[in-house]
Amino acid sequence: MRKLMRANFYRLWKSRVFWICVAASFLISAAFLLAKQYPSQEMPSLDEMYLQIFPMLPLIHGVFAGLFLGTEYQDGTLRNKVTVGHTRGEIYLSFLAVCLCAGLGILLGWALGVAVGALKYGWFLAPGRQLLLNFGIIVLLTMAEDGILTLLCMLSSNKAVTAVAAILLMLGLIVLSSGFYNSMCEPEFASAAMVTENGVEVGEPQPHFFGQVPLIEYWNDESERGDFEGVLSLIDAYDLLQSDRMNDKQQFVDALLVLYGCTLETDSRGRTPGQQLREDKALSLPDCDARAEWLCKQLNEADTEVLKGAIKAD
Repeated sequence: MRKLMRANFYRLWKSRVFWICVAASFLISAAFLLAKQYPSQEMPSLDEMYLQIFPMLPLIHGVFAGLFLGTEYQDGTLRNKVTVGHTRGEIYLSFLAVCLCAGLGILLGWALGVAVGALKYGWFLAPGRQLLLNFGIIVLLTMAEDGILTLLCMLSSNKAVTAVAAILLMLGLIVLSSGFYNSMCEPEFASAAMVTENGVEVGEPQPHFFGQVPLIEYWNDESERGDFEGVLSLIDAYDLLQSDRMNDKQQFVDALLVLYGCTLETDSRGRTPGQQLREDKALSLPDCDARAEWLCKQLNEADTEVLKGAIKAD
């Protein structure tokens, strides 16, 4: 097994197909990012751009796997390996290991092209944890692609057929995944729009392909904290201040009327003191020493405004 691995990796290092695929991955990625033109006020970030070229990488992987592994059958190398006693399982695992390393090399070419694009778009804005997660998923996808391609190339003895089949398979997977992605982005209910003589007519809503709206989480920062959480104490202080002001107005409406030197009795019409106040809007006091006043507690509005300005400044 070690001899197989050593021979395959030596052949990979000497393979012009591999280095051409790595160079193509780098050049396509860098050229795509640098060739895009945007007004200065609409310049996107690198986070929005670096994955747009990624769907091209499976095609490059297909070209490499078809040409590199297809040569094993065409040159008779595979038959010689079986003849000297290597099992098909060992041969497949050695090919898989080489294809995985080649896929990572092609991925490295793409990443270097993205780094060149940073000269134009600036560095990533996403937190480091999110970037590591994204690149981890990309590596896993690359490994899955290379596993499928290795299996496909082991099943065909014709180099040309192998290369074409690998490219078509990757192209089909790209189209299929694009269809799934578009379906996930649709609303829960979609209404078909038709242009008629009367203008645009909207049909009856139809259920979404997945039956519900997919939930996609976007991290606000590395701690997954909302923007409001950093000023939560200030928000609470502002709410309390405004609440106290409203309570003060309510307490003013519910203020108590205090009478000094007299009492109010039911009048000749049978009205209670409260009814007299509501209907007559006046009081008749028995003598000049008697008086009435409202008992209420008021906030100082000037002090309240000063406190509100201090909270805003913080």
